[in-house]
Amino acid sequence: MSDAVEELRLFLHDQVSSFEELEALIFLMRAEQRAWSAAEVAAQLELRAELVEGALEALAGPGKLLRRVVDGGPLPAFLYAPRPD
Repeated sequence: MSDAVEELRLFLHDQVSSFEELEALIFLMRAEQRAWSAAEVAAQLELRAELVEGALEALAGPGKLLRRVVDGGPLPAFLYAPRPD
């Protein structure tokens, strides 16, 4: 197995625990650099909002891949912001 493939396997094992997390992560990585609410991500991915909200919360926080932001609205939004190497 190549080093890149092994790194990807370890990354997925350590950081992603569900299909919804993987889909949300890929979406936010590809999306323009802005914060998205769970409802917006769910609509774009055509997934249930409560599953996407849980996935985004799991990927957000210190040392994680997403940053949870409050932009003045009633609900949090999420932004792709991986930790620096």
